[in-house]
Amino acid sequence: DSLSKKERLIDGLGREHVVNLDKTGFVLQNYFPIYGPELEKHLDDEKQVAQFFAAYFEVIAARYAKGIVNKDRKGWLRNYGIVYPNIAYEIDLGSYSLDGLSLSSRGEIKDCSKDFKKWIKKNTPQYLDLFNQEMEKAIKQSSLVHLDMRSAKLDSASFLK
Repeated sequence: DSLSKKERLIDGLGREHVVNLDKTGFVLQNYFPIYGPELEKHLDDEKQVAQFFAAYFEVIAARYAKGIVNKDRKGWLRNYGIVYPNIAYEIDLGSYSLDGLSLSSRGEIKDCSKDFKKWIKKNTPQYLDLFNQEMEKAIKQSSLVHLDMRSAKLDSASFLK
């Protein structure tokens, strides 16, 4: 009972709920512009596009380094926020899993990027090489971090930073 507080919430149907914050799991989030529409606004500037790609891959690698995978592989367009131009955030945590031992960082980054890569090929093929370069940079960077996933513990304080 560290918060000792109840909060009144109103759901999408207008119903009121009183929630005991000491007995309910929750995550506080800031609002961030959605990644996909923001990227589309900057497709005329290759340098900015590279920053968007790098930010996307960085957030995947940082999450994976904590032993967390995101099972929602199709959510890149809507489940990421961006603080322009180079800080991305995952804003949908509902598909997170402590399953970090199942893939290498290379596998996680590539797997999370499949649908994004398909979108690039279809909509902005001129950026496919840039996308692949940024992905390879992220893979190399993440493989430089030596982390024994079997002994790693999820530190919720650092996770939420």
